[in-house]
Amino acid sequence: MRSLLFSFGGRVVACCAGTWIINSTLRGVVDDKAASVPITIVLSSVLWSLSFAKYVVPALSAFKNRAKYDALAPLSGIHYAFDNRRVRLYLLAGVIWVAADDVAAIVAPAPDARDMRLLGADYGPIPERPLQGYTEAGLLRLMTTRNAVRKPSHDMVRFKHWLETEAFPNLRRLPSSSC
Repeated sequence: MRSLLFSFGGRVVACCAGTWIINSTLRGVVDDKAASVPITIVLSSVLWSLSFAKYVVPALSAFKNRAKYDALAPLSGIHYAFDNRRVRLYLLAGVIWVAADDVAAIVAPAPDARDMRLLGADYGPIPERPLQGYTEAGLLRLMTTRNAVRKPSHDMVRFKHWLETEAFPNLRRLPSSSC
């Protein structure tokens, strides 16, 4: 630790001395003394940046990593994504719930009041959450009837397949990945 402080302090002293030498030299060469200050800053910045890059680059990298962690930590492991769209899945009392807003953003056209009425108890408020949602059975039934009655889009078929093969089995296997 002592050698680190000496190294850092030595660099500061050397850079200050270099800046002073650059400024003194420029004041002797340049007629306008005020013009020597910006030139000194530009020339000495190379000296300072080369001397302290060892300390600045890891610090900037640490700031970037901390910002990334702070931004993503609340979402880490507690949401799923389908085509870069968030899908919130909740496992409550052994029942999987899917947020209705997330489904509406993926399924086209979005489910309407008639669809909700046909689902009955499989659509409603998610327990312990301020959200409306579908149960696993209700969402799969909605996707099956939509794909059978209407001409299904490729995205809807992929979404249903993703739910059945990846999202729901993974949530059952890792209940801690629930929102």
